[in-house]
Amino acid sequence: MRVRQVLTAFVVASAVSLAVGGVAGAQTSTTQPAQHKTWCEKAEARLPKLDTRRTNLEARIDKLNTAIANARAAHHEDVVERLTVQLHKTQGTHDHIVDLINKIHTTCTPSA
Repeated sequence: MRVRQVLTAFVVASAVSLAVGGVAGAQTSTTQPAQHKTWCEKAEARLPKLDTRRTNLEARIDKLNTAIANARAAHHEDVVERLTVQLHKTQGTHDHIVDLINKIHTTCTPSA
């Protein structure tokens, strides 16, 4: 019985210490280190191309949605399946580009 109480106290103490460490780690400030300066310069130079790519992908997604609707209306299910695969790949690429643009803005934009 005594061993169980000691073991329980040890487990609770370990959990509390890990939780406190996690909170302390989450409260650290996120200032931009000097080593990221060159990364930010290169990334910010890529932003116009990334924005153009994002716009082109959005246009492609619209075209694919229209093509899928037309294929469904014509009962071409094999074409719908092929276009759906293309749509999913294009949406994945679009999401990746948007995530990258957001990462550049959040990482490289100086906070006031």
